[in-house]
Amino acid sequence: MIYDLFIVLFVIVSAPKILWQTVRGKRLCTLRQRFGTRPPYGKPGLQKIWIHAVSVGEIKAAQPLLKLLRQREPTASILVTSTTVTGLEEARRSLSEADLFRFLPLDFSWIMRRWIRFFSPDLLLFVEGDVWPNLIYQAKKAGVKTALVSGKISERSTKRLSYVPFLARRLYFSLDLLSTQNEEYSRRFASLVGRPIQVTGNLKLDIQASAIDRETARRHFSFAPEQIALTLSCTHAPEEKELLETLSPLWKEYPDLVIFLAPRHPERFDEVGELLSKMGFSFCRWEESRKEEQIVLVDAMGKLPICYTASALAIVAGSFSSYVGGHNVLEPFLFGCPVLFGPNMQDQREFARLALASGAAWQGPQQELAQAIRDRLRLSEKLRESAKQTGDQNRGSAQRTFDAIIET
Repeated sequence: MIYDLFIVLFVIVSAPKILWQTVRGKRLCTLRQRFGTRPPYGKPGLQKIWIHAVSVGEIKAAQPLLKLLRQREPTASILVTSTTVTGLEEARRSLSEADLFRFLPLDFSWIMRRWIRFFSPDLLLFVEGDVWPNLIYQAKKAGVKTALVSGKISERSTKRLSYVPFLARRLYFSLDLLSTQNEEYSRRFASLVGRPIQVTGNLKLDIQASAIDRETARRHFSFAPEQIALTLSCTHAPEEKELLETLSPLWKEYPDLVIFLAPRHPERFDEVGELLSKMGFSFCRWEESRKEEQIVLVDAMGKLPICYTASALAIVAGSFSSYVGGHNVLEPFLFGCPVLFGPNMQDQREFARLALASGAAWQGPQQELAQAIRDRLRLSEKLRESAKQTGDQNRGSAQRTFDAIIET
């Protein structure tokens, strides 16, 4: 009851911000979605699986596990929920094995009780995190098997939850399975709940690369055989401006250089387009035919595999600004693309460690980025092979996670 009142207070406090974002044209869920007025309906007699993943990265991580679950239960009814509009769009695009897609509503007890009653899941999976007390409580009350898979928790969150141990236990202790990406996360969870934690690995390392031919991808953008392309992905403000200013000198040495610029959040596509115009760059958008533009603004979802395949190197942003903490720097490796990233990887330490150990990655400050690119362009093909090998060698987490779920 107290928790429900807290959510009411949160909604009241957040209302002005939500209204302002709506006026500015940001893509938000509707009020009906937030209050779960359209609960998913599970067909009687079928196995029912509910997978929750907070946003785009976690949705992608669910992909290899979902494939294994579908192979075991070909007739199961599978629901995927997310708490962001872009996450839900990615789910519909990349999780074709699922049957139902919904925006996860606010965690009110009566909403979650209704959703559990309507869908009646046999298994509820949380991918990486974003667990909700009322959802877990109502699921356990109904006898649903629950699991956190590929779990992770930051040092800051661990410290905060240690001050409210009753909340930590409410979130995690009743889960039938709590599996983590690595030993560090396992120790953090264990300090909060005092129960066995399984280490099954990071599901993102098992994401299957799309079968894209490199030469076909390059011809699509009218690249000459020796023309250099770079991908600048997952950017946040003000990284676009700062990184492009850092990289600008490269056009004097490589006049035909093309950069794929992919902002992290789709609602910023037009904002970044305006920035490019103000900075004086020639650019085209994804659906436009490239002629001699310096930059391709990747203003469409799910296109990074093509960019990475066509590029000599990838710069993964979110790591040059301290407030973000990094993104998945191993994703370019799945497409044989070496990677460069900044010093702020505090939320993605495992990815940074594996990438650097491969020899196909560089980490450093923004002011050294241009020189690092020059050095690595000379070794491009050798680095591509190392990147591909590393991507292949770190697989297996989906099968380990699947086995742990079945054995629980």
